[in-house]
Order: sequence, then structure tokens, then C-alpha cells
Amino acid sequence: MAGFYFAVFVYCCLKFFLQRRLKSYLYCALASISLFLRYSLQVDALVMETDWLPWLNNDFIFLLSFIPQSIFYILFLSEFLQVKQNKWLNIYLKICLLQWLLMLIIMPVHFVWPEQSIITKIFWKYNALPFLVLLIWLSYYTRPKPNRGYLKFAFIGLVTLAVAFIFVVVPRWLFALASLPGWYHHLNAQYDLITLAFVVDTILFLTALAYKDRLDELERINLKIKNTENEHKILRLQMNPHFIFNCLNSINLYIEQNDSALASDYLSKFSQLMRLSLVHSRKEKVVLTEEIITLKLYLEMESMRFKGKLNYVFDIDDNVDADFIEIPPMLIQPYIENAIWHGLMHKKQGGKISIKISQDFTTQTLNITIEDNGIGRVKAGELNSKAAEKDKSYGTLITSERIAVFNKKFNANTQAHIQDLYNENNEAAGTLVSINLHLV
Repeated sequence: MAGFYFAVFVYCCLKFFLQRRLKSYLYCALASISLFLRYSLQVDALVMETDWLPWLNNDFIFLLSFIPQSIFYILFLSEFLQVKQNKWLNIYLKICLLQWLLMLIIMPVHFVWPEQSIITKIFWKYNALPFLVLLIWLSYYTRPKPNRGYLKFAFIGLVTLAVAFIFVVVPRWLFALASLPGWYHHLNAQYDLITLAFVVDTILFLTALAYKDRLDELERINLKIKNTENEHKILRLQMNPHFIFNCLNSINLYIEQNDSALASDYLSKFSQLMRLSLVHSRKEKVVLTEEIITLKLYLEMESMRFKGKLNYVFDIDDNVDADFIEIPPMLIQPYIENAIWHGLMHKKQGGKISIKISQDFTTQTLNITIEDNGIGRVKAGELNSKAAEKDKSYGTLITSERIAVFNKKFNANTQAHIQDLYNENNEAAGTLVSINLHLV
């Protein structure tokens, strides 16, 4: 018994200090170490005898150790079963705690002056009665409930302990020992039924603790997944108004120039693009083919706005299965948009954007590069800093956040790198964006 409860003590300490700071484990550890000391005394591992206090011996310490064990056990039940939710049960539990604290005074009095007081005798004889009532009440309180499967272990443990107390102690309270059959006395003499019940109860409650820990862990994982999904949805919704704002700016140019034919054509393409954008915003992933269609439609619109000065080319390797591979929607478009607005817009002669898509089967990644021959990030930053209204690239910022959320949710390692390009004269020659999308 001593070895068993010492093992429980070590286990609960490890769970409390190294894994989760739950008071349930702390109280269970303290109750277990009390029982360890209690049963160590039974095998004479410790000898407590004094001449000047003859009653201070192993028997007294053995009985006294039951008090802290009971106190910590009640505290454990209170914490684990969350009895604060039941007002009257919580009050009665505190009464039981006070009763055991009072026993710390009653026990020495009883040992020193055993015939001194009838009140002391009553306390001594019926000290476990409030505890038994608590066990019965908690047995009813912990009856199995939906979505709290761990309570069935606690329920069985409490019932086992309550039955053991009723079987062993109640006949003594009722002065009915003399009328009970011989097998009852033989059973009590051969086995310490309350000790065995405590062992069963401890094993069942440790199982309940492990079960509850698992349920809590699953709940935390599900909550984390839901939070990640919500973050992803919010970021996707942020993309739409940003994208619409820039498209409307382009339409506004045609209206100012009184070019109704181009404005109508642009609006037609814009409506198609918006339809695709709204459909994709509801999805976490889209097929690569659909993303390419969206990108081409967007580039057509921007090419119209640039009056043919914007050239673009798609280079998709033959080994890329665009009809099967799925990627986050609107992942590439913000980088293309950034290249146009901050790289090529400032060049009078226009420029070119090259989008290359390849697949690495060794690392299971989809490699996407967006290269432009614009003025570069340094020059674009200087021009933007001089402008009356600074236009920050919210699209790429939101995309970076979406990549982080995507990685967290799917345990991926998608990365985006931006590199400045220079010619042989060390002059800015554009920007290269590399996206390595981990396929999951």
C-alpha cells in the first residue's frame, strides 16, 4: 500500500509541475503522501515512541494521518468534480472540512483523557459519518452525464468507497455487530475493506483524471482549429474590399476619359472577376486552374488600364497537375497587383510580369515565381514617401498573415520571399517574388 501511494504521489507531482498546473493533481498528491506515511507506519518503517508522551506512538500517528488524507481527498473531490456549481453541496463539503480540522483537536484529547468527555467519545466514534454522507451525495452528483464520460469512473469509485464504509462502519454505529453472521466478522478480520476501496477509488479517479485531460486537450485542439478557421475567413474577407477598391479605381480612369466602350468591357470583366472572387472567398482552397483563370482575368483588366503597356506571360511546367493541386484562393494576385502598382506603374514605357509555376515532387512543394522589370522596391518606396497619400500594400500584408494561418492550420511550411533584382550596372531591375507552397 505504501509503495502504491508513493507511486501515485510521484505521478501526480509530475503531472502538476511538468504538464498542467491543475489543483486536482496537487490535492491528489498530498492525499497520497498522507496515505504513504500512514501505511509506512504499519510496517514499522517508522517507529514513534516516547516515554514522556506514551500516547504519542505509531498507533496515534497512524490514526492521525487519516485526517490530512481526508482533508486533501475532500479538496481533491471539490476541485475535480467542481462542486462550486452546486451551492448546498459546496456548503456541506466545507462543513466536512471543518469537521476534520476539529478532529485534530479531538484526537489528542481522546488519547490523553479517553474517559474525560462524552462529547469526545461521540466525535471519536462517529467522525466518519459526515464523510459517508458526503460520499453518498457525491455519488448522486457524479452520476454519468452526456459529454462527461470521465464521471462514470468517479461515480464507480465513490460508490465503492461508500459501500465499504457502510459495510464496515455502520454496524458499529448501530451496535449491531453481535447480531451479524460469522462470515461478516471473518471478512472484516481478513481484509481491510476500506483500504481496498480507497485503492480502487484512487485507480478509478486517476483514470477519470486522464480521461478528463484527454477531453480537455481535444477541446483545446478543436477550439484552436476553430480560431484558425475564423482567422482565415476574416483575412479572406479583408481581401475582397481591398481588391474591389483597386478595381474601381481602374474603372474610374475610363469614366474620366469618357471611354464608354472600354468602361463597359472593363465592367464586364470586373463582374466576372467579382463572381469568381466571391465564390473563392468562401473556400479555404481552390484548384490551381481556377486561380490561374482569375489571375489572367485580372491581368487582362490591368492590361486594358495600361493601354497595352503591360505584358504578362504564364509559364506552367507540364508536370504540374493544375486540375488537381489546390492552393489558398487569392494567394498570388496580391503580389502581381503589388508589382503593377508599385513597380510598373511608374515606368512610362510599361513593363512585363512573368509568372512561372513548377512542382517539386521531392519536397512536395509548388513553386511560384512572380518576376517584374519595374523600378524596384527602393525607388517605389522613395516615390510613395513623397506622395501626399501614402499607399501601403495591404494586399501583400494580409496575404502574409493568411500564409501564417494556413501553415498553422494544415501544419504546412509555405513561405514567400521577395528579392530585389539588379542589372550589371547594379541598377534596380525589378522584383522577384518566390512562393514555396507546401502541398498538403
